[in-house]
Amino acid sequence: MYVLDTSAIKGISGEILRLTKENHDLRISTISVWELLSHLDEGTATNSFLRQRGNVLKCKLMSILDDPIAHHAKQIGIADRIDPSRFEDPEIITQILANLENCESLHDFEKSHVLLSNGEVKTCDNIAEMTRVVLNESEESYLSEFAQAAQELSSYLTANNLDSISDELLAQFILSDLKSSCVEHGLLEKPELVGKLGQSRFFYSGYWYARIRSALEKSGGKPECVSTDRNDFEDGLIISYLDINQPYTLVTNDKDTIAAFKSSKNAYHQKFEGFPLGARCISNDEFVVETTSK
Repeated sequence: MYVLDTSAIKGISGEILRLTKENHDLRISTISVWELLSHLDEGTATNSFLRQRGNVLKCKLMSILDDPIAHHAKQIGIADRIDPSRFEDPEIITQILANLENCESLHDFEKSHVLLSNGEVKTCDNIAEMTRVVLNESEESYLSEFAQAAQELSSYLTANNLDSISDELLAQFILSDLKSSCVEHGLLEKPELVGKLGQSRFFYSGYWYARIRSALEKSGGKPECVSTDRNDFEDGLIISYLDINQPYTLVTNDKDTIAAFKSSKNAYHQKFEGFPLGARCISNDEFVVETTSK
């Protein structure tokens, strides 16, 4: 199974995706669809809308995964603890894509409607702007939490006379985060669920700490100078579909995501040397070669 992130969808042509989907299982996150939809109203010319629409409609060539949090809950076996509305996105997005395919202008698309599971009918009016607002709020929260975590890790390094975060220390941070998540979900008394959580969440936690490590290194160890891309919020959620024991492959053209995956992979092997790892992360070019070569 290949999970294509937003940069992969933008960078790989629809023609290649149509070719590869005949023989390969291509999936896409709801997060990527919302990201693409948030750009739908950019520009005023009709050709600008058609170009943005073309990127969004590539999503029809792939199966839509559940919202990342809903997917994670299903993997662990605690789906009943999650807000049911989180499981509605794939159906809503399917309707949105169908509407978009039949519209030649933004004006026509914004007059279309979708049917929610509760029977309520919603218009697509201003959907790009509303999506941007929601994503921006989440990104701002992410940036604030990122800066706070960078400060805490920097203080930890100073207190322990360390210059940087090694792969071994990165692994310790990841495992500590996984334990905290188990406590949060009340899973410590259920060993079988603890294992599932670790398998499902490892790369999400790994991405978080790998990006903080990278930011601290670039800032010269000065947490007050740490910065990161606001799109890391979405990228972190998308990498969370990877599972230690499943042969899932993330396709991305984002160098920071690839680097974070490699750091997480190295941390995994630090703690679990000799144990196989099912997840992979490859570039757009590697995906094209891998899926089209005979």
